[in-house]
Amino acid sequence: MRMLGKLMLGVLMTLMATAGVAEKANKRLVVAVDENEFLPYYQARADDSVRGFARDLLDRFAQDEGYTLDYQVYPLNRLQQLQLQRRVDLRFPDSPLWADNRKKSAQIFYSRPVVAYVDGIFQNPKDKSQVQGNIFSILRGFTPLSFTELVKDGKVRFMEAPDLRAALSMYYKQRVNGVYGNEAVLMRLNREGYDEQLVIQNQFPVTRDNYRLSSSHHKDVIAQFDRWYETKKKDIDVLLENYQLNSFRP
Repeated sequence: MRMLGKLMLGVLMTLMATAGVAEKANKRLVVAVDENEFLPYYQARADDSVRGFARDLLDRFAQDEGYTLDYQVYPLNRLQQLQLQRRVDLRFPDSPLWADNRKKSAQIFYSRPVVAYVDGIFQNPKDKSQVQGNIFSILRGFTPLSFTELVKDGKVRFMEAPDLRAALSMYYKQRVNGVYGNEAVLMRLNREGYDEQLVIQNQFPVTRDNYRLSSSHHKDVIAQFDRWYETKKKDIDVLLENYQLNSFRP
């Protein structure tokens, strides 16, 4: 009997240890971020280093809720493929507006709005560009759906750049007569590199939406994030202000 008791105790301890390992594994989440320089929102590089508002926000969520986050950086098209294959747990940033036909047919869970953004065409009001027609630089791999008909009808043409810094450079070198991109990011890059004014051009489509956290298979984590966000609004407002994103509260 004594031997049987020891055996059962050993089995129980093994099961408890296995359960503990499984619980820890379940608490580890892979966060996919597209490779981009998108500060103040985020900067994600090929070596999987991520920084900016998004990193600070998600790290705070993870710390409060007991998760360990593994950030993995991918080109945009590859990231979406991995999300649809359920090979990453979370994705940030994301938006229902970015859904192509493959993504629309899949079940993607989106969080509440995290931080607002504005995308559009930007030009200098004193621009005297000699470029003929509406030719704008844009981030490679990004297709603004609001311009679909304008592009189809030949009223607008985009020239791709590897990042928004290069897209802005194309504009100031007069290779294009405007740059399409994110307002907060372009304004930061413009302040850092040029002594010029950039103004959004409302005669072209302007997108005003919010970045969200998303998952293809962790509906529970998304719901948990939403609850956490609601209880931390004051702290998040301070974080937004620290990154000069206070005017982009959702």
